[in-house]
Amino acid sequence: MILQRENRMTLDERLTRLTERHEALTQHVEMLTADVQATTENVNRLVAKVDDLATGFSILAQLAQRHRSGWTLWRGARGNAPAQRPGI
Repeated sequence: MILQRENRMTLDERLTRLTERHEALTQHVEMLTADVQATTENVNRLVAKVDDLATGFSILAQLAQRHRSGWTLWRGARGNAPAQRPGI
């Protein structure tokens, strides 16, 4: 089958189309790169917050353990359990 001349693209037309596609792909990659950088920054901020929360929870756990240990020592020093308040 022989292609008619009007259906074929010239070399210049093909190069122009290829250049346009290349520019579109380049812009797309640049946008994706910016999105990835923004996401990375957000993830890094979240990691820092999670680290802060983990530190806070660790401190709370230590305080709770000290409080519990102190309560046990106080009960042992009294020789008996403290009276409970009504309704507890």
